[in-house]
Amino acid sequence: MQSGELLEKFNSIFVFIYRLALLNLLWMLFTALGLIFFGAGPASAAVFEVSRKIIQRDNPAVFRHFLITFKKTFFKANLFFAVWTVFFVIILADLYLLTMWQHEFAATAQYIILTIMGFFTLFTMQFLAIYTHFDLPVRGMLKNAFIMTFVFPIKTAILISGYAGIAWMMYSVPGLIPMFSFSLIAYFTMWLSLSSFNKLRYIKNNGTRSSSLL
Repeated sequence: MQSGELLEKFNSIFVFIYRLALLNLLWMLFTALGLIFFGAGPASAAVFEVSRKIIQRDNPAVFRHFLITFKKTFFKANLFFAVWTVFFVIILADLYLLTMWQHEFAATAQYIILTIMGFFTLFTMQFLAIYTHFDLPVRGMLKNAFIMTFVFPIKTAILISGYAGIAWMMYSVPGLIPMFSFSLIAYFTMWLSLSSFNKLRYIKNNGTRSSSLL
């Protein structure tokens, strides 16, 4: 390998790391500026959108595209985030009540609710990937997110393994949390989702490929 090619590869790696770090910092900043409740939804959507452009080698200007997507999705993403928050709070409340319940079934019920919470998180990540990649009605996004989560068990297992690896990395090196905690999750989810969309199109069209999901 020539020195020029080697330098080009190192530069590509540096740019990739820089973009993910900047994305994560923007996500934290805009989430905080929105007092979490009004910032987390559009900021998360913006991270997924910029991640998609990075994967597709569109060479995005990270801050500009993040800001454009944040503004564009502000109201809709906040509405989704509010609904998601209600469901998540209900699940957490059920889990808390079960910890107070002195019954032999309580431990089993806790594991069931934790499993539901885990799949709900996976569903949310798939929903964000579809939301930022396709222009679909809400029902279509929910239906396809469900398919992505439950119809492709191997890819779901890969996703879980990837999240576990990222969590282990953040636990082992806490200094990486402010730099890559959410952006790395979003990038990995988007990368895996993009590789699944063609298969999903095939299924949704009964064997006929299409340029968009139904």
